[in-house]
Amino acid sequence: MAPRSLSLAERKIIQRHTDRLLGALVQEGLLNHLTYQALKDITEDLEFTHDWVALVFRTAGEPINKMRNILSERSAVIDQNMMAIYLSHIKEPSDCIGTIKVSRACQEIRAAYLANDKERCLTCIRELERELLYVKPRLQELMTFERDISAAGGRI
Repeated sequence: MAPRSLSLAERKIIQRHTDRLLGALVQEGLLNHLTYQALKDITEDLEFTHDWVALVFRTAGEPINKMRNILSERSAVIDQNMMAIYLSHIKEPSDCIGTIKVSRACQEIRAAYLANDKERCLTCIRELERELLYVKPRLQELMTFERDISAAGGRI
């Protein structure tokens, strides 16, 4: 069965919810709206953008675990090259979607491993995980509204 088309009033309500949520994400410092919009503009495919965002969150766990493994080694010196590689697997994609606090948490991890401070690294990794867990459902909600608007024939 084909999805029911939305009335103009329903589309306006969804658009207001989307605008309000996007405004809250920007206000809280969670999302750089211009970066997120640029990603949508470049790909010209909303589903591709949403898949990219989902991939960022789905794949973040592995590099986080690998960084923890590096920090659990008995060596007095942190393997900065490996930390940089694993951290880039999170930071670069999160920069592309505009997740500000995730990017900042990554910068803090980098500063900690460059200072060879394992405890601070672990603290920063926990903060990174908190930020990922906090922003993920909000972006998922935003993407749901965007899909609804797009399916109703509206522009995002």
